[in-house]
Amino acid sequence: MHSNAGNDLSGNPLESPPLQVVRMGTAAVSAFLHRIQEMMETGRVDLQYCKLVDVPLDVLSYDAVHTIVLSHNDLDTLPQGIGNLRHLANLDVSFNHINNLPTEIGDCLGLQTLILSQNKLTKLP
Repeated sequence: MHSNAGNDLSGNPLESPPLQVVRMGTAAVSAFLHRIQEMMETGRVDLQYCKLVDVPLDVLSYDAVHTIVLSHNDLDTLPQGIGNLRHLANLDVSFNHINNLPTEIGDCLGLQTLILSQNKLTKLP
């Protein structure tokens, strides 16, 4: 991962990194912040293997995001706010513990790719 030392994230409504990321140490926090900055620049966020139990608010508050990769985490659900991401085209939440999807996922009208493999889903909305 790239160092975040030269990156300027001022003026952005960032929340604190999730506690799971903080517990992983300084390098993980730096990598997380780099990934959030990349999201703001490219519209793509890759937070796989971050031990997340919740989708970070930073991701849900950035309407221009078009690709979210949250695979290989500890998510058991997706927040209702996912439906506010009107430009979301690709969502990968594979290899988590998701047992249901919020009905608001249907509000993501541009969603083209939804990867749900290796979860605990028993029904779809």
